[in-house]
Amino acid sequence: MWPGDDDPRSGHYVVRRGGRVLGIGSVVPEAPGWRVRGMATAPAARGRGVGAAILRALLDHAREHGGGIIWCTARPRAVPLYERAGFAAVGDEFDVPGLGPHRRMELEPERLADRRG
Repeated sequence: MWPGDDDPRSGHYVVRRGGRVLGIGSVVPEAPGWRVRGMATAPAARGRGVGAAILRALLDHAREHGGGIIWCTARPRAVPLYERAGFAAVGDEFDVPGLGPHRRMELEPERLADRRG
C-alpha cells in the first residue's frame, strides 16, 4: 500500500492472461496533479505492450477524473516507455534509497489531451 491508494479518486489497473498477472499500475491524486506509481510488468511480458496498455489506462483515468499534470519517478529502463507516452524528463537522475536510480517524468495537461483516443 502506498499513500493515496485508498483515495476514492485513485485508479488501480491490472493486465491478466490465463489467470496470470502480467502487469499492474496505479495513479493517485498527489500534488501537483496525479502520480503514476507501482508500475510493474512481469519479466516474461516485457516488450509486448503490457506496460503501455497499463499506462494508457492510468492516463485515461486521470483525464476522466479532472486531468492536470501527471508525474512519476521512473527507473532508467522505464524512461523510454514514459517518453513514448509524451512524458518529459525533469531534472537529473537521483537515487531512491533501497530502489536505486530514478528520474522524474512529467506529462503536461495539453500533452495528455493530445493522447486521447
